[in-house]
Amino acid sequence: MHKLVVANLNRAWRGKLFFAALAIMLATALITVLDARHIGPVDPFFTTYLLIVGSVILPLIMTIWVAVFIGTDYSDGTVRNKVIAGHTRWQIYGANLVACLAVVGLLYVAYLVTAVGLARLTVSGFRLTAIWRGRIGGQFLLIIFGLFSCTSLFVGLCMVLSNRTAATAAVIFLFLTLLIGGGMASMKLAEPAVYTSYSDSGKPVRRKNRSYLGGTKRQIVQTVTDMTPIGQTVRVIMPGSSSLVVLVLYDMLIIGSATALGGIIFKRRDLK
Repeated sequence: MHKLVVANLNRAWRGKLFFAALAIMLATALITVLDARHIGPVDPFFTTYLLIVGSVILPLIMTIWVAVFIGTDYSDGTVRNKVIAGHTRWQIYGANLVACLAVVGLLYVAYLVTAVGLARLTVSGFRLTAIWRGRIGGQFLLIIFGLFSCTSLFVGLCMVLSNRTAATAAVIFLFLTLLIGGGMASMKLAEPAVYTSYSDSGKPVRRKNRSYLGGTKRQIVQTVTDMTPIGQTVRVIMPGSSSLVVLVLYDMLIIGSATALGGIIFKRRDLK
């Protein structure tokens, strides 16, 4: 498997698509720093904003990159040749997964280093204060695992779907579903249990919100939402959130489940 991983990484670094993705992330870092100036460098949310933007843009880039990277293996017949050469299906799957995780991690770190570097050079007063270093570290860890969980889902789909066009459409649809569904669920969870309306006489009246989710239903929706990219982004933004460790565990569960299911289906596929 070591040789497969090295070969995949070499192919990834040499690809034009990787450098195109890197250029997009560096440009995103520049735009993010310029756009975040109005927040103010002393505001802790300034650094959080830098962390978040890259994590929102990168999964969309990875939908294309993963589909093309793995789809090329299928279209060139490389996957079948690897099996003929004696590599197991799990080794092939694992090597592709490791390469994709390495790429998404490298792209995000490149974005973050560029964003922080530009902020230190261009934004007066920007500092990573000691008070917020612990929380920033937790946010960074959560974002990295969130990116890994999305990428593992994309890899699973692309390893199962040998057609590059179908795989690209599938991973983009999956990402948009997670993004839009998570956003709608987050808005639903943000609704108050009681809201204020006004009577005919103009007096404020507190009324119960009938669409408010409570009890077990709310816990289920909250758990599912926390597993989506937008749900985790909301958790990162929320100050004082104590659920970062739980969210990382959710991501690890997604990575493990997607890898296990994708590997099992790929093992049974007919590569002819």
